Amino acid sequence: MATDESQPHPEPSASAPATRPARAASPAPDPEPTGASFKPHGSVTYIKKEINDPDPASQSLTLSLYNCVVRFTDGAKVGQVQTALESAKVIIRNLPLHATHQEVTTLVEPFGDLVSVTMNEVGDAEIARVEFVDHTAAQSAVTVLHEHDLRGHKLAVTLDMGKGVLTKAVLRSTKVKLTWFRPSAVAYAHYESIVAAQTAARRLDGKMFNSQPIKATFQQPTHRQTTSFSVVLSGLPTRLNQAELSRFVGANATSFSIKQPPRSDFARETIVGTLLKEYGTLDAFELLPAQPGKVKVSAIAQFSRPEDASNAVASLRGRKQAELQNSPLYAELVHSIKYQLRHRQFTALRLELERISATATDVKLRWYEFDAEGKQANPVVVRASATVAANLSLVKHRLDELLRGRILCYDGDIIWHNSWLSSTEPDALRTISDSLGVDLQADSRTRTVRYFGDPTKHEECEETLYAHLLSLEAAYQRLGLRPLQMSAVMKHLPELRARFEDADISLDPVVRDLRVRGTEDKIRQIRGAIDRLLASSTRKANASGADCPVCFLPPEEDDIQELSCGHVYCRSCLGHLIKSSDDLCCPAKTGTESCNTSLPLSLIRTLVSPAEEERILTSAFLSYVNSRPGEFAYCPTPDCEMVFRTDAHTGSVLTCPNCLTQICPSCKVAFHEGLTCEEHRDQASGGFEALQKWRAANGVKACPKCGVDIEKIAGCNHMTCARCKTHMCWVCLQMFGSDGGSVYTHLREKHGGI
Repeated sequence: MATDESQPHPEPSASAPATRPARAASPAPDPEPTGASFKPHGSVTYIKKEINDPDPASQSLTLSLYNCVVRFTDGAKVGQVQTALESAKVIIRNLPLHATHQEVTTLVEPFGDLVSVTMNEVGDAEIARVEFVDHTAAQSAVTVLHEHDLRGHKLAVTLDMGKGVLTKAVLRSTKVKLTWFRPSAVAYAHYESIVAAQTAARRLDGKMFNSQPIKATFQQPTHRQTTSFSVVLSGLPTRLNQAELSRFVGANATSFSIKQPPRSDFARETIVGTLLKEYGTLDAFELLPAQPGKVKVSAIAQFSRPEDASNAVASLRGRKQAELQNSPLYAELVHSIKYQLRHRQFTALRLELERISATATDVKLRWYEFDAEGKQANPVVVRASATVAANLSLVKHRLDELLRGRILCYDGDIIWHNSWLSSTEPDALRTISDSLGVDLQADSRTRTVRYFGDPTKHEECEETLYAHLLSLEAAYQRLGLRPLQMSAVMKHLPELRARFEDADISLDPVVRDLRVRGTEDKIRQIRGAIDRLLASSTRKANASGADCPVCFLPPEEDDIQELSCGHVYCRSCLGHLIKSSDDLCCPAKTGTESCNTSLPLSLIRTLVSPAEEERILTSAFLSYVNSRPGEFAYCPTPDCEMVFRTDAHTGSVLTCPNCLTQICPSCKVAFHEGLTCEEHRDQASGGFEALQKWRAANGVKACPKCGVDIEKIAGCNHMTCARCKTHMCWVCLQMFGSDGGSVYTHLREKHGGI
């Protein structure tokens, strides 16, 4: 274990006709990013390649974007969004002992479809962990079942937010640090004269007794008092006897009296623990080891729910407690984050973690390399905690950067070879990792290799991996495919790969060839297998001479792509359509109607590069978020990559898991502490009036849906918001359907022209 103590966002599509975001007053989205220059605000992390779907022809992808888990379906459409502040998992505590699996399942089934229910016995109660298919079902279960009575047990039900989005850690402010004054004895030393007592008070005040400073004060006598003048000694240790006190005070005192505290440390611990339970379910309460010379005692309490911890701190902070001899009880939140690292990754990053630990300000960074039995832990848990959220935020940013890794490139090009995902070639990455003492991870979805380790070895690792890539390229051969062969191979590629596993077959659909590794005899076997597949294929060539819906010319024989809807495209045209269109559907006309069949995600991937795929999916997500201003908003911290779900209920507060800023989800701004939402909006209205004047003076109007400022510079009065894609009439700002076709009719009928 380590030792330490210590805005609006851009959217990737343009408006039509000629519009542009306004350049002053309210911030507006940037112009459309295009091509290789596009840099998405949200870092993309691929979580799963596929999700089971009842339709085998369809495919879905689940990615991490802007701290959200986003599920995409065919056509690059957003199917589901789960923010970092939401979870599909629920923890049910305080179940009756011997509660059955069926009993818990029956309890939670009404809220939605289940993935799993697991149970563990803890002390005299049971704990259940429930995972739903959808996060909204989990939230409903928490709302209804928390404090629900089950056989005399009041249930404590919380969302399981222990894991963030992949390597992203999520703030866990469920811990509270409590501090109160240590119980102490009070003694009275009596003297024959006022002078003797005053002299003793000055001599004893601040003197150390058993490594603890003592406070000595002269007790003012009454006007009738003529003998036995007293000095009050406070801060003395408990279980003090007369002999110890006599040696400390000296021989000139005539007598002593000792007043012991009514309760010990242990009794006070019990009192504080009982007091905290009024605010919610406690998972743990631990008295911290006493430190010599300190007059205060500290303890750590962990609640089941963050809101219970916050309420306890707000209510108890600094309040004097009669049960603690009127000592104030100090309470503060302990913010914490947790990461899980593979052991190889941890070993490669240990030195960097130690550097962060050594330079962090008032943040405790610990890791647990071995388990309770002394065995090597895998994964290794890394925890960081602090009482000041801003300090933890700085460390979290450094850790997130470290655990994101660096993509290996050579002369600006990504170093990648598909064989690094095969059953044998990962050994090559392992060999390079071991030789340099670093960790290399191959990411199949982004087709990149990420580097974890000493920054001074990064360049050497890139050169070594690039040399290995060149040697692999030299060992491969390319087999050109005719159009019908291409079709047969695409249909039966998994079978070919399974049969010729050692050949490491990969398909390049852009140049229409197979890349294979092996002897000439192996190449002949593969060619024979392809010919047999072609002979048995029932697919017909495009003999109808149908035109490509993009270029309106018949596709060339070696450039044909047929979709599941039956429409035929030039592959090059289809690739261009995917890269340039917001709506990834088949645009071919069937009579007077567009086909609108969504393009399969698998096809989209074959026709675009990894960078283009990232741009397309990020663009789709941002468009989805921006078109729903009543449902989603961005963290108000500039450049913070976090999207949260808005809340119509005033008074609630959320904490951004990325930058730890407190946010009002109703007003969509940094939390206005001390003001209600209505009071905050009233104060902000002066700025709104100034903005309205600026808009009127500069010919700028706000989008009627998302509110972004739009400036018209040319063209007709049919406008499309660059942010949320809403079609509108520029004259009266009336909104129209997704295709905007009825705008022109409206303009002619209501405004006399377009």
